[in-house]
Amino acid sequence: MIYPNEEHYPINHYHKLAKQVLGIRLILPALLFLVGLVVESHEHIISEHSPEYFDFILEVGLFGVIGPAIIAAVLTWIARKLELLAVAHERIEAFNIELELKIKARTAELESANHELRQLDRLKSEFVSLVSHELRTPLTNIRGGLEIITAEQNGIRSSATNETVTIVQAEVNRLIRLVQRILDVSALDSGQLQLNCGPMLLRPIIDHIKKESLLFDEAHPLQVELPSPPLLVIADEDRVRDILINLLSNAIKYSPTGSPIILRLKNCGDYAEISVQDFGMGIPVDEQPYLMNQFYRGAVSRDIQGYGLGLYFAKKLIEAHGGKLWVESEGIPGKGSNFHFTLPLDKEVG
Repeated sequence: MIYPNEEHYPINHYHKLAKQVLGIRLILPALLFLVGLVVESHEHIISEHSPEYFDFILEVGLFGVIGPAIIAAVLTWIARKLELLAVAHERIEAFNIELELKIKARTAELESANHELRQLDRLKSEFVSLVSHELRTPLTNIRGGLEIITAEQNGIRSSATNETVTIVQAEVNRLIRLVQRILDVSALDSGQLQLNCGPMLLRPIIDHIKKESLLFDEAHPLQVELPSPPLLVIADEDRVRDILINLLSNAIKYSPTGSPIILRLKNCGDYAEISVQDFGMGIPVDEQPYLMNQFYRGAVSRDIQGYGLGLYFAKKLIEAHGGKLWVESEGIPGKGSNFHFTLPLDKEVG
């Protein structure tokens, strides 16, 4: 077992007692020897008319040397036991301190885990509430639209029929996207989402997104900066399209009318780095560590339609490709945000 450095702890009372015993071991035998010497000298030499040197030497050796030596040995043994007790006491103290530190660390970890669980539980509750609202509203519109269409078929004509059908189609598509996103996130979390990766160019996907969607117009012009020659990445074309649509639509949602969206692509050695920059409200610095968590929606996005799944899904998709996703933002309105992600380049090209 490893203990903290013993020199960091004060000498305990066992050490003090051991030092005192060692001091007595040196002094007491010497005193006993001197007392024996004086007593025996007085008894056998000074007080006797005929000194008995043999008895004197014998008794001095017995009481002045052997006795004190035995006492010194006993005191040495006691001092060693006290030293062992002192070491054991210090190790127990060190172990207790180490144990307390570990308990404090584990307690802090548990508190952090409990905080994260409470946060996740709160986010899930918000998500359920949000999804309930998001599902209820389009379903109500769909039901109303179908009632109008049905009434028209029964002879009641309405000039709003075409507009109603368009609204119904839009709401149905929104519901389909929501359900598909939930299914995709579930498949990603369970490891069941399959990627069909191969060499691909990004420019055709960008052009396709611009042509088939209403994401970009005069209100949000898209500026594209691509390197020359074009870069070939190894990726799943459909999933890269999902990632780009997610980042570009977020850039539009959180940007004021008239501000451009800039999409950049650059060569970073083994990876291609793609970035989507906007000039909107930006993201507060204290929210950025949680931005890509599942169900998370920041304070600035509470009044904007969303489910808290887009960035989480994009991050998981990018990581499944072997890349990474991060954001740069000062959280200052007007300076916006810049989302970056990487995809592996086709190393066989060139």
